[in-house]
Formats: sequence, C-alpha cells, structure tokens
Amino acid sequence: VSVALESVHFKFDSAKLTNKAQTILKRNAAKLRENQKIKVILEGNTCSIGTGEYNLKLGKRRARSVKLYMVKQLGVERDSMFVVVSHGESTPVSSNETEEGRKQNRRVDFVLQK
Repeated sequence: VSVALESVHFKFDSAKLTNKAQTILKRNAAKLRENQKIKVILEGNTCSIGTGEYNLKLGKRRARSVKLYMVKQLGVERDSMFVVVSHGESTPVSSNETEEGRKQNRRVDFVLQK
C-alpha cells in the first residue's frame, strides 16, 4: 500500500502547530486510518539559526507536537504507530541562506515503514 503524507511547517523558533499544519495533519490522519500496520517516523527539522544542540531539541519538540496531534486524531491506541526523531538543522531541503529557504527547513517529515 502506497501512502503519501505531507510534511508540515513551523514558524521560527516554534513547535506550535499552525492552522495550516492542523489541516494537513487531519488529511494525513485520514490516510493512516486505512493503514493500520504502518509505522510512521516523525522527523523534526529546523533551519540553521541557533546552536546545533538547541535545534536538535526544537526538532524533537516539533515532532512530538505532530505526534500528539496525530494520536488525538487517530486515537490513543495508535500511539505506538509513531516514532519521534530529530535531525535539527542537519537535513535541510532548501538553502539556509534565504528566509524562504529557512521556512522550508522548519518542518516535520513523515517517513513510512511497514
């Protein structure tokens, strides 16, 4: 079964879900309801502003906030479906040299495992 889940983005120095992020997570939850056996790794990421240690912690907070929201959407019995990890600033998808690039790097990605 192929499932494509969208990443969610965050404001600078925040792990709070935006309204747009919540909308995306609701769509992701709807897709996951039909796929009971999938494990989901939630990978928290940041831009390069701040120390590496701080960004690792921020990435983890972002991934945890996504997990809590997804568990709320799917039910507490699905808690074990999600694994939280943080890459901090180490896996950018865009350049940290521009504000637009940094915005793209402030995200949580969904990686599926069967």
